[in-house]
Order: sequence, then structure tokens, then C-alpha cells
Amino acid sequence: MADRNTDTVMKKTLAPVAALLIGISILLTGQGLQGTLLPIRASLEEFATISIGIMGAMYFLGFTAGCLRGGELVRRVGHIRVFAAMTALASSIPLLHGLFLNPWIWGLFRMITGFCFAVLYVVIESWLNEQSSNETRGTIFSIYLTCLELLVIHAVCAWCLSSAVITTVLMLLVAIPITGKES
Repeated sequence: MADRNTDTVMKKTLAPVAALLIGISILLTGQGLQGTLLPIRASLEEFATISIGIMGAMYFLGFTAGCLRGGELVRRVGHIRVFAAMTALASSIPLLHGLFLNPWIWGLFRMITGFCFAVLYVVIESWLNEQSSNETRGTIFSIYLTCLELLVIHAVCAWCLSSAVITTVLMLLVAIPITGKES
């Protein structure tokens, strides 16, 4: 009975944001792939190592600008329009890398990509915040952050695994004293 209630609560919690979470997962997979392949492609094109490093830094310059401007964009035109515009722009930039084999232009493209993704994070997180209640916010954001960990920062390391195992074991150990008592 408890399992069915848990399933029902989880479905009610995730239903309003399921499409957004799936979209985020797909988007973040693409971002991770681009972030991995672009420096490899730049190296194959014989860009200088310093140029490749500057391209990486340009992403974060754009990201910083996006963090500063994202909230204003959402307030002015709304979540859906900003999400669509930033997704379209971020999706078209990788195509342009193939047309222009110039490290300075690639740096500009990386800055635009960084801006887009920062704004997308602002949109996504404010959207999730609006779509969740005080009771469901923790669950929704933990699922969102799990997507981020796995798809963006690739948090599949020994420490990450160990901490997850330790946390799970501790949570399971709580059941021993509780289930051993007579009710």
C-alpha cells in the first residue's frame, strides 16, 4: 500500500514538470557533447593551445553575462519565449563552427553559447520553482540537480559513488531500530 501511495505522490509531483525535465536532460547531453568535442575539433584544426583555452574562457564570460541578464529577459518576455530563443540560438551555434574555422570567431560562438546556457539555467530553475509547491520543491529540484550532475559535471567519480552508497546505507540503517519496535 505504501509503495502505491509513494508512486501516486511522485507522479503528481513530477507531472507538471516532466516535459521540462526530459527537455533539460536532452539539452544538457548536447551541451556536454559540444563541450567535449569542440576542443578536440579545434586541436584537429591545429588551433593554438592558448586559443583553445581562450575559447573555453569565453564560454564562461558569456555565462557570467547570461547570469546577469537572464532574469530580466524572463521578466520582459516570459519563460517559454526565452527558453525557445536561447535553445534555438544555442542549437544553431554548433552548426556555425563548421562554417568558420577561425579561433576568434569560435571564441565569440563560445561566448554566445555560454550566455544562452546561463539564461537557460535561469529560465529552467525559475520555471521549476514556479511549477512546484513548498511540499514538492525539494523533490523536483533534487531530480533536476541529478540531471545536472550526471549530464553536465559528469559526477560519476569514486567520491560521488562512495558518498551515494554511504548516504543510502545510513538511510537504510534507520529502518532497523524502527522496524524492530513493536507498534
